[in-house]
Amino acid sequence: MLQIGVVVVSYNPDLNVLRNNLRTLKTHENVDCLIVDNGSQNSHELKKVGIDLQVDVLLLKKNFGIAYAQNRGFEFFKDREVDWVLTLDQDSLIPSNLVDVYTNSVQLSFPDSAILTCSYVDDEWTEIQKRAMMQADKVVQKKYVISSGNLIRVSAWEKVGGFDEFLFIDLVDFDFDAKLFLAGYKIWETNEVILHHSVGKTLNKPIMQKLLLLPEDAILADHSPMRQYYIYRNSIIFEKRYTMISKRRFVVLHTFFATRRVFAYRQKLRKLIAAWRGVIDGALYRAGRDAEFQQKLIKLRH
Repeated sequence: MLQIGVVVVSYNPDLNVLRNNLRTLKTHENVDCLIVDNGSQNSHELKKVGIDLQVDVLLLKKNFGIAYAQNRGFEFFKDREVDWVLTLDQDSLIPSNLVDVYTNSVQLSFPDSAILTCSYVDDEWTEIQKRAMMQADKVVQKKYVISSGNLIRVSAWEKVGGFDEFLFIDLVDFDFDAKLFLAGYKIWETNEVILHHSVGKTLNKPIMQKLLLLPEDAILADHSPMRQYYIYRNSIIFEKRYTMISKRRFVVLHTFFATRRVFAYRQKLRKLIAAWRGVIDGALYRAGRDAEFQQKLIKLRH
């Protein structure tokens, strides 16, 4: 039977949601779970959850970001010779048959498969937004997928140098996916199961969307000022890094224009300043001078 490691990254999590997910996962004999906590205020309660449910817990001293936490989780399971690791966010609700669907998927037998994931929805989305995310085929090949719900081949994670800790949080998943693509791996998504996942505080403001010239199925997801910074900085960094995949032009200008979404959120001024700081730092980034990233590119091509 395929042995699966599960890495749940937490930061001030809802312990009830976390317990329910862990209980669902623990019903499978082939699953071992690890919580990697990014310096939560409720870390003592989190440790108790681990003891009660017989789940390993790694407590980090502060918030090092999702990439750092995921890398520590993968190292944990690599040392235990686990071949596949499932990554989960603390605010995702997993269906009871997720592990069974994954382990029975023929895609896992393909040598070039790096990720098997599933469709996801946010319960706060409108029906139009939900339909836009759904696919007709049972299994499709994807280029980019969010990290929660991903069953990842550990050897592929190692091949591409893991998750980029410089990015901290936003676009960490897409950056990882792009490296997999360049290394010749494939990503598969099944719609046999659907993950319920929160992408932030989703706002339903159709009039505001029209005023901001956003399409009807656009998703307005409010985040903290810190997240606004990383969203816009990393969006530019991603496009600069992967010009061989993405052919977008005028990236900085397009990203600056995208910050108009902030006018739909609370604390507009603070978040707009953070978003613009992100745009500036992204504009100053030079992929050619990023020695660590360039080394990873060289490794991917050999």
